[in-house]
Amino acid sequence: MLILEDCRIYGKNHKVIINEAKRATVYIDLRIYYERTLGTVNSTIAHECYHWHRHQPCHMLMKAIGHNSKLGKNIKCAIETNKRDSKKWNAEEWLEWQANDIVM
Repeated sequence: MLILEDCRIYGKNHKVIINEAKRATVYIDLRIYYERTLGTVNSTIAHECYHWHRHQPCHMLMKAIGHNSKLGKNIKCAIETNKRDSKKWNAEEWLEWQANDIVM
């Protein structure tokens, strides 16, 4: 997860899981350490850096013009790949595809 601006992060059932998440912070799911290799962790960090480089400026611009962005204050990346038809993808799914494609 990449934090685009200071916020509180909620998990399932609207329970607070991170009270004060700071802008430009990356949180990596611990499952990656246990289920995958160190190379996967490194790829995850590169993936989140790409989000910061390419998608954070867009987020800031949309916020500045008052657009109600669906992205919110963070980008939560899925561990599993998206199997849906790309013609039905939302903006967040396209951001994930871009970040996945550049890292792989």
